[in-house]
Amino acid sequence: MAYKLLVDELLEDDFYLIGIHTSLEHIRLAYFANKYLQLQFKRCASDLDFKTDEQLAYFALFHHQDIYREVDYYLVENKISYLPQKKPTAGSLFQDLPTNTRNLNLIPEYPKVDFWLKIENESDENEILGFVSKLKEINQVLTAYTIDATKLKSKHHLIFN
Repeated sequence: MAYKLLVDELLEDDFYLIGIHTSLEHIRLAYFANKYLQLQFKRCASDLDFKTDEQLAYFALFHHQDIYREVDYYLVENKISYLPQKKPTAGSLFQDLPTNTRNLNLIPEYPKVDFWLKIENESDENEILGFVSKLKEINQVLTAYTIDATKLKSKHHLIFN
C-alpha cells in the first residue's frame, strides 16, 4: 500500500509567529533583536531562496538555537524588491533593460509585514507576548504582533530546514 505525505503534515503547528513592521535593514534588526530579546541571531550560511516566474529571489535569514530549551528562533525578511531579469533580444543592447522594481513577499497574506520572527517548539505564550512588547521598545520598530500561523495559506514558505 502506498502512502502519500502532504506538506501540511510536515509543517506542524508547534511554532509561534510574530510580524514586525520596521524601517530597519535586516542586519540592524538582528542586532537590536539580539540586544532587546537576549538572543544571539547569526546570519545563516545561505539565505532563504524563493523561485519566481522571473528569477530566483533571496530573503535574509537569521537563526538562534537555544539547545537547553530546544527552541529555534528564526528572523526572516518578508519583503524584497528586485529588478526582473529579461533575456535580451537579438540586436539590442540597452532597450530591454527593466526600469521598474517589483516587490515580492514571502507571506503574501501580510504584504505590509517587513520581517517574521518564527519561534519553534515554544510553549510559553507569556514569553511570546514578552518578545512582542520588547520588540516594540526598539525605536525603529513601528509595531509587532503575533500571527495565527494555522490560518496562513502560504505557511509552507516558513519551512527553513
